[in-house]
Amino acid sequence: MNGQVWFFSTNESQSASTLEFRVKKNKNCPYPANLAQKARTVEFVSVPVNQNAFLGSNVTFNCTATGFPRPNITWTKDNDSDSVQYNPRLKIILTGDGNNSFSQLAIKEVKSEDYGTYHCVANNSAGEKISSATLEYRGISCHVFAV
Repeated sequence: MNGQVWFFSTNESQSASTLEFRVKKNKNCPYPANLAQKARTVEFVSVPVNQNAFLGSNVTFNCTATGFPRPNITWTKDNDSDSVQYNPRLKIILTGDGNNSFSQLAIKEVKSEDYGTYHCVANNSAGEKISSATLEYRGISCHVFAV
């Protein structure tokens, strides 16, 4: 079927024992044309990058993955999914098109407990990949000069 979506209709004049199928291609089919594709392992298109942030600032990590079926992306912090899921200042935005998934993890008003390593976890039926980035404290540097 070459990755196309096909519909089957029966010839009503045939008995059940000699059922005949005619194949018709439907351009307006709501199912994806790549339905017949073999599963493809997840690959990262873009990965989150290490960041330094002041207390009270806003930070965003981005992650994009591709594969078939389209990967699901989740986030963990220091290998603890609850620390991301139950933090009211963290917001996760997920979008996707075709075989690509895009996820953005936004941290509002960074607090000291937000510093650590964040993991973008992308998976589908063909496998899983993890990419990590660290959020570190950016303090005010003070220089003392002797006079």
